[in-house]
Amino acid sequence: MRGRSPSRRLAAVTERVDGVVRELAVLEEQRRALADDVEELRVRALVAESPLPARELAEAERHSASLARGKAALEQELARLRQVQAELLGQVVFGDG
Repeated sequence: MRGRSPSRRLAAVTERVDGVVRELAVLEEQRRALADDVEELRVRALVAESPLPARELAEAERHSASLARGKAALEQELARLRQVQAELLGQVVFGDG
């Protein structure tokens, strides 16, 4: 991306920002749905007479932790992209670089 003009790089980064924002929205929707499932599984595990609900709960909690890690990584990527976007916007507007 370094050989392209700042305005073309800005367009590409802006497109990637939009993609990451969409990914975060999907991930958050999945996280909310899973949180409801985890809560239900937690109650079932407490009252269950077999170990199956506890295993299901553990699996759902692992999945929830994985979603949280994915969300954190996307949030970091979004922050990085927004920084690059701001720098490129400065180059486009002020002619730097």
